[in-house]
Amino acid sequence: FARDLEDNFQHRGWLKRWLQLIPAYVDWQIERAQVWRVTQVEAQTRRGLNAQVLLEGRLDRIDSAGSTQAIVDYKTGTVPKQMDIDAGEAVQLPVYALLREGAIAQVEYVQLSGQRVKRAGGLEGDALRTLRDGVGQRIESLQAAIAAGQPLPAWGDPDSCRHCPMDGLCR
Repeated sequence: FARDLEDNFQHRGWLKRWLQLIPAYVDWQIERAQVWRVTQVEAQTRRGLNAQVLLEGRLDRIDSAGSTQAIVDYKTGTVPKQMDIDAGEAVQLPVYALLREGAIAQVEYVQLSGQRVKRAGGLEGDALRTLRDGVGQRIESLQAAIAAGQPLPAWGDPDSCRHCPMDGLCR
């Protein structure tokens, strides 16, 4: 990476942040390794939900414990609140679970911040299965509606509407 560091200020910044995190990351990894083993990192994944819907994504990390798997998504910025994850409003983790076939026991965010590495939200068990299946059904029904020419409904919440050029006209 010497050449990248030589002429890229951003890469030097990330290196400095990473060097500060290494002790905390090693501690977190030692604790996690008591149950989970790293299987894949930066895993390019694709899976068809049906004949019309193909999901594609890159998973930061896939771990295994026997025949079960866990998905870890590293976050260096804002992490969705657990309340939003549980309510199905933050769909990234359930979509990650949809991307993998097999026994996904857990999906979680791991926050890398300052000199701390910590679990910052996630899903497992029945809650994971329920949200994963619900998100999959929503994706399929939205795709079918779009294919049938139906307009997408307005979300109507401030976080979504602030990105829309129709803000102020809609609702």
